[in-house]
Amino acid sequence: MTTFRDDDDTEFQTYINGLTHSSISTKLGVIQTLETQLQTEQTAIESQRAQLHKHKQKIADLTADLITTQSAEEYTVSGGGGASSDPTAPGKKVFVNVSYAGGGDNGSAEAPYTSLAAAIAAKCSVTDSTERIFIIAAGTYTVAQTIVKNSTVKQQVTFRGQGAGVTFLQAATTYTAGKNTDCLKLSNFGGLRFEKLTIRRCRYGLRAISCDDLHITHCMFTECGTPATDTLFDGSLSQSAQAAYASDMTSGGAVRIELALGVVRILDSEAKYCFRGLRVQDCVFGGVVQGNVVSKTAESGIYLASSLYTGATGSIGFLVSQNIVTQACNNSYLIIGGRSNVISDNVCRSGFNSGIML
Repeated sequence: MTTFRDDDDTEFQTYINGLTHSSISTKLGVIQTLETQLQTEQTAIESQRAQLHKHKQKIADLTADLITTQSAEEYTVSGGGGASSDPTAPGKKVFVNVSYAGGGDNGSAEAPYTSLAAAIAAKCSVTDSTERIFIIAAGTYTVAQTIVKNSTVKQQVTFRGQGAGVTFLQAATTYTAGKNTDCLKLSNFGGLRFEKLTIRRCRYGLRAISCDDLHITHCMFTECGTPATDTLFDGSLSQSAQAAYASDMTSGGAVRIELALGVVRILDSEAKYCFRGLRVQDCVFGGVVQGNVVSKTAESGIYLASSLYTGATGSIGFLVSQNIVTQACNNSYLIIGGRSNVISDNVCRSGFNSGIML
């Protein structure tokens, strides 16, 4: 099969000019054959890209395992290791407990960090590639971290709380103080996991850019870009009164995931009182947005978004299913660009605009 992936515009035009035909009908047939060849080649390239990503992820996992083994004695009080029923290498887990008062906090189970911000700064530097699992105890942690990893570094990180409504992460102690600041903005990381957390009082709760596979489960997002004021979302205000409240909002939202290099899963989570709900943008390796409850958003509730509005970009291969969106002040479900996405078995109620906008 002729391939065109290495041709520039001039070379491709020269090829087209060289095609032979004797009538409009035969010309159309030749061009349709060329279109089929291009589609076949595009499919092959996408398959190769996906396979390369799998190879890359396998090597990244092997590298992380070797680094973890090398530093397996890190964060133990004695440094001597010892027997444990926990199969996780000691160097992976970093413990955080705001209530710890014993001094000498170092991230071990015996002497956990009291500050999540300090723990992240110490264990997620731009050059750190060691996998970390932050075990975050019940309590409230004020954290506003923006980290852009070096281009050659991939670090897998898990943030694991004790339950939404039990472990709280916030950009500031009040919405007003935190509304212009992202709680966690992470770029170029490896796989990211967020489990059993409430993230609040910020612009964006979680923003992940060009990271690998990303999983969010059993989390709560609230006061992300909007205050917790019911009348902003129930249609009871006049147009002028609604506009007046806009000055207290910021262009953020619960979750914004862009250009993920692996599968994205947002499961069994909730977003309430947020400027935007759950937004997945230009993620082409597929994923699932399922079992979530989104309510009272100033913009749309659940997005499959695109960086452009030409149809050339967007997210690919997502299932958006069994979610509930209520009182979205724009569309309940908004799909821009992309392809091969399925929107099924969802509920939308009391939205200001379309239930589903494609």
